[in-house]
Amino acid sequence: MKKLSLLLSSFALICISMLLFSFNNSTPKKTDSILANYRKNSEHFLQLLKEFQLELQKPTIVQSTIQNQFKTIRLQYKKIEFLAEYLEPDFIKDYVNGPPLPHLERNFAQLSELEPEGLQAIEEIVYSDDLETSAETKNELSNKVAKLITKVDEFVRFQPNIRLSDRNIFEAMQLQMIRIMTLTITGFDTPASSNSLVETNISLQTIQDVFIQYSSELQKVNPKLKGEIEKLLTTSIIQLQKNKNPDEFDRVRFIRDFADPLYGKLVDAQEQLHIEFVYETTPFKQSLNYKSRSIFSENFLNKYYFTSLTEAENSSQKERLGELLFFDPILSKNNERACASCHRPELAFTDGLPKSAAMNFEGTVQRNSPTLVNAVYSDKFFYDLRADVLESQLEHVVISEKEFDTSFEEIINKISSIDEYRKLFNVAYGGNETEPITKSRIQEVLSSYVASLTSFNSEFDKYMRKETPKLSTSVYKGANLFLGKAGCATCHFLPVFNGSVPPMYREMESEVLGIPLTAQKGKQTLDPDLGRYLGPLKERSKIYKHSFKTVTVRNVNATSPYMHNGVYNSLEEVMEFYNNGGGAGIGIHLENQTLPTEKLELTKAEIKDIIAFMNSLTDYSKLNKQPKGVPLHSENANSLNKRVVGGKY
Repeated sequence: MKKLSLLLSSFALICISMLLFSFNNSTPKKTDSILANYRKNSEHFLQLLKEFQLELQKPTIVQSTIQNQFKTIRLQYKKIEFLAEYLEPDFIKDYVNGPPLPHLERNFAQLSELEPEGLQAIEEIVYSDDLETSAETKNELSNKVAKLITKVDEFVRFQPNIRLSDRNIFEAMQLQMIRIMTLTITGFDTPASSNSLVETNISLQTIQDVFIQYSSELQKVNPKLKGEIEKLLTTSIIQLQKNKNPDEFDRVRFIRDFADPLYGKLVDAQEQLHIEFVYETTPFKQSLNYKSRSIFSENFLNKYYFTSLTEAENSSQKERLGELLFFDPILSKNNERACASCHRPELAFTDGLPKSAAMNFEGTVQRNSPTLVNAVYSDKFFYDLRADVLESQLEHVVISEKEFDTSFEEIINKISSIDEYRKLFNVAYGGNETEPITKSRIQEVLSSYVASLTSFNSEFDKYMRKETPKLSTSVYKGANLFLGKAGCATCHFLPVFNGSVPPMYREMESEVLGIPLTAQKGKQTLDPDLGRYLGPLKERSKIYKHSFKTVTVRNVNATSPYMHNGVYNSLEEVMEFYNNGGGAGIGIHLENQTLPTEKLELTKAEIKDIIAFMNSLTDYSKLNKQPKGVPLHSENANSLNKRVVGGKY
């Protein structure tokens, strides 16, 4: 009996083992298959780099051969980009495919500058004029390739530890679609080769290959959606293959009719397949609304990510109270200047001056007053990026001798002396507190109001969302120039058209343009303002001298004069500056100019079209309301009762 029992037990174990073997050798999980292909492509990317290194070791190199070999490497990278960027975005930016500009080492106690490394830095050398003739240039190229190989080898060795869910895959695909629309198709990461269309093609083919893993499952629950996604992928790829000239490619149509709808359909697929969204897995705020169906949607970006407020904590009462304080000069020492003094709603919350008037008209403030419409969508604030969150902006203004020249203690005392304000704060914070007015609450309600000044309903937005059937010919041409030949969209990123970097929009760029002191013709003098170099001590690096935040071009027709110093009165002057290659084109030579110094060679007609496009981004009319009055003190003789809505100046 014991032998029989052992025999039966052994038979059972064999059956279980066979079952497990059968299970483990059945069709692998979708994520396993995707990861296996990703690892294979990553290893091939590394191998191509090593072969490239061997080619560079030859006594004589042929530049055309080097360029072709490098193009193959870039295309191979595009096969892994969607997951590489998703898994290790900082690593990829610093060492593999970041902009070819010096930057500061992140999370480092001491100031440490990093030279540009990776594919984009290598590309600039590969396409340089003296590669075949200069031993120094060839050595520089060899050194950068060797460094890249070391980093990619490290990256590949990390990959066996990766574990992914279906949610991760869908998020990576969606982020890659944003990257395609905002970076790849604009030529952001192909600064010298003009190979953006081919690289976009490979990126889409990679998404197509990944989606195949989910197509049969989607067929069961929504065959129509599956067919729509497959058609969008196929037609997108065909459009790219049909067009070879990047200057002539219709990027507006590609984004509107193919890429943006595909982005939305992938969100639909995730929902239909009952794959969780990131909100269901973490309490942390996200910069993107992963359920948005269009990058031009009003809810595509999550404004609460950029403020200390949460959506649950915010309220219409706080927003209205913030609006009242925004227009109330009670925040200033002399009760004559309000936030609205420099941010007038009828001018898209600017003031129409080169630099705003200082307190008591004693000169001006340091810089031009930028628009507050959509200003919330930034991880840093002010032209020099010195404020990390929206709420902290007010403190800089309050203590500035040229602006409000006061203190929060004084402000709180004045506001607390007014019955109506005490009641409004009590209502906003839902209690019957005896002292409801604090510094943090003043900051919070003001940020609630500023965060409400969002607008994505311009003529161009509505067209891209297919809410209107067409744009004027000039606007349409200008949009394509902005996204392509003129290179504007490589700094003013869709959809905010500022320097907030896609696809996560968690980093704000600044640029060294070489802005002149005056708008005179001929050789000019550099404006002495050091910009970001004067911001946080942790960024006091020479690479940030004369560097300024890339502000939005939305509502640009209402926000003149332009640049941090208001040097240019018209968009024509601004476009001439860029068309000439920035400061370098007008005799200002900066070693750290980040704007390409080459002339854009835009014609007058093309410039006119670009301006027409920028004008089509106008939409602030619904934000023009302001309070009819300010809360008054119970004693009519009190000097506080002489306050004027919006300030006296």
